[in-house]
Amino acid sequence: MTLKLIHKNNTSAGQAPAPSDLDIGEIAVNSADAQLYVKDNDGAIQSFTNDNDAVTVQQITQAGSNAVPRTVESKLRDAVSVKDFGAVGDGVTDDSAAFRAAFAASQGVYVPAGEYFFDGDPITVIKTEDTPQSATDRAFYLYGDGAPNSRIVMASGRTFMDVANNIRACHVRDIAFYDFEHCFKFTSTSVNVSNRKMWEYCLFEGYTGCAISQQHQDSPYWSIENCTFKADQLSNTSMGVALGDNPNLSTIRDNAFIRNRVHLKLGGGGVDVLVDHNDFLQFSEAGDDPRCSVFIVTNPPKGAGQNFTFQNNKLGNENLASGDYRIIIANEKTGTFNGDRFPDLSNPSTAGDPLQGMRFISNKLQGAGDNPRSFIYTFSDRLTDILIDDLTVTASNQIPYLIEFDQSLIPLSQRNYELRFFIGAIYGKDYQQTGKSPSISNGIVQITYISSDDNLEIVPQAYSNNYSGLGSNRTGYYLINATPVGSFTTGGVASKSANITDSTGESNAATFNLSSGLCYPTISSSNLPGNTNGALGDPVWVHFELKQSTTDPITMASVGLRYSGNGAYIERRIIQVPVNWTQFRFPVYILDNASNLLLEFKLFGSSGNKLDIGRSYIYSSKDPVPHGKVSFDSVDTDSIHTDSASVGGTSSSPNIALNSDGSATYSGSVSIGGTGAVNTIDVYEEGNWNPAIEVGGVQLNITGREASYVRVGTLVTCCGFVNTTGAALESGNVTITGLPVLPESGMLVPGVIAFTNLSSGATITDNSWVVLATGGSTTLAIVNQDDQSITNSDFTGSASQKFRFSITYTAGT
Repeated sequence: MTLKLIHKNNTSAGQAPAPSDLDIGEIAVNSADAQLYVKDNDGAIQSFTNDNDAVTVQQITQAGSNAVPRTVESKLRDAVSVKDFGAVGDGVTDDSAAFRAAFAASQGVYVPAGEYFFDGDPITVIKTEDTPQSATDRAFYLYGDGAPNSRIVMASGRTFMDVANNIRACHVRDIAFYDFEHCFKFTSTSVNVSNRKMWEYCLFEGYTGCAISQQHQDSPYWSIENCTFKADQLSNTSMGVALGDNPNLSTIRDNAFIRNRVHLKLGGGGVDVLVDHNDFLQFSEAGDDPRCSVFIVTNPPKGAGQNFTFQNNKLGNENLASGDYRIIIANEKTGTFNGDRFPDLSNPSTAGDPLQGMRFISNKLQGAGDNPRSFIYTFSDRLTDILIDDLTVTASNQIPYLIEFDQSLIPLSQRNYELRFFIGAIYGKDYQQTGKSPSISNGIVQITYISSDDNLEIVPQAYSNNYSGLGSNRTGYYLINATPVGSFTTGGVASKSANITDSTGESNAATFNLSSGLCYPTISSSNLPGNTNGALGDPVWVHFELKQSTTDPITMASVGLRYSGNGAYIERRIIQVPVNWTQFRFPVYILDNASNLLLEFKLFGSSGNKLDIGRSYIYSSKDPVPHGKVSFDSVDTDSIHTDSASVGGTSSSPNIALNSDGSATYSGSVSIGGTGAVNTIDVYEEGNWNPAIEVGGVQLNITGREASYVRVGTLVTCCGFVNTTGAALESGNVTITGLPVLPESGMLVPGVIAFTNLSSGATITDNSWVVLATGGSTTLAIVNQDDQSITNSDFTGSASQKFRFSITYTAGT
């Protein structure tokens, strides 16, 4: 229920209002005698004077069951308004002192409809919590009657709030802020893992600095939703929102960002941040420094970028200047606080953990103009596992690449991190026909273009150099073509040098000058799928190797597969040709009876003319040929081996043989975790053996026995049992004979043993016996802790005995 004060202009003192004039919870005042009236729960009018004591004592009761009486003073203090501290709200009077006093007095501050002029010092003190989590923690709730009904207009250069304490929780809503330098400025750099900090339904307009900024080293749970950030049109120092390191589980949703130099800045690589359904726009001309929609700060903590999600956003590029960026990944410049530290475009970011696991899904790039920047521009070489999917591009003459590395600041030698970019559906722009690439520019070639259906991938381990002939000469695929470069044909004015050394050490590669032409291997159409040698719908895998030439090198190249029948042309582009020999492959699905298959190599968008090309392979298979792995459904006893005589043939003495029963035979040793002697296993045995019991060298009658052993390298474990009779009838020490592996010479190794039917006069008990292996002998002695041997006298008459034993020792050979 809303507490409401009604001013009655009665001319007669003592005249009370009628019951119909008041609702429960309303207070009426008689202007003639300052008498106050309320309506009680029974509908009767009650009166009291307006002196402080009366207000403190007089009680009212809320309507409804279980309501309790409260004093008028308590009721009036439910909400603290800036007008309680002298704010006028006429747009002229300086109300800044009233705001500072309200925040010092209460954690909840109400701003009624009106225009409040703010021309004083910022709010730096917020009332301490009644039960604070920490003596330095603060929390507040600031709310109005809706933007722009509740408006705070600041004088030039003013900051609304500048707090050095931790903000444990806050909620700001339904207020408009105009013409400030900075609005909410939180400068603490400590860890602030606490409750949610929220802004919603607010308008920030006409500012020259930063609207919302925090710089904690660890501060999750920020939520900024349904707000508008519209900077001053002439400002080149404006920033919408700036969150510090590790802002995980923060949400930026349903906002409009307009005319900021940096719309949104995220520390920690944006780890675990959701940026969803925002509009990023530029209308005015840029200043001397370029602008960007999203600035992702590098040199982050471990795990940076993980689960950063940028989805359903529109980057409308109206009046985008030629130097502006959309999404930029870079270090930050120096500054006084997070909200005035802008992207460093002069130095690369090559340190720290990589930004990984970032997702850009269902976004739209829209606008007019002629801007050469890519969707994502990075000054860091440390990116991995980046997903871009469901991207709509309507910006004419824009977006040359999806991801672009700054080539001038990141030399090729530094671009050595293993990138993985997953590129999905791209709508509204045909990159292949426009001569541009939906891939990465000037970056590592290791992953140039990947999608869920057609991919160009690196083969991480070089193939053997023994592809010869056609047909099924290797299990699992059908080789259509294995063309050495000597058989390549050059088209146009392309030319070929003498053969050079390829990746396998053979002279089966050449340098091609592709300045105005192309080159291709000659392929027989009789070997194509769809004829007699393949099934339609199965993929043809194109496999090739190339590298930069030592002189006049091509840095960007395309490889295309062309065939007639339906005039298909399938192209893959390598945005940065590697310096060293690298093997690639990609799949192509043949959809009809193809003929005249042609594999073309040519340059595009490159300053050089020469490309080193090794042999190419084209094969038909449902799966790519394994690289560095073994994959088979069934094999002959010697069809897989490692000798260099042939591939797919037979060998009388292979190093590795995969047998028809599923076993594998190795002719040499096996190394695990390294190649040194300490990592090598050269012997493995397991089996059974026949132990015997002797007394004084005489073997006893055996009524049952069973024993086994395992040898791994030099370590041997033996265990078993022997049942005998007559141990007491012979004379001498009792021993176990027949060890399967001779122990190492000079070694004494104890084991365990148990037996039955000791005589009543035995010198020691069962639990004190051990079995002892002596180096150089296959006999086990049975002794006690004093090294005394067990003898025939320790057993009873002709009774039977049971021996149980186990021992582990080092083999002598």
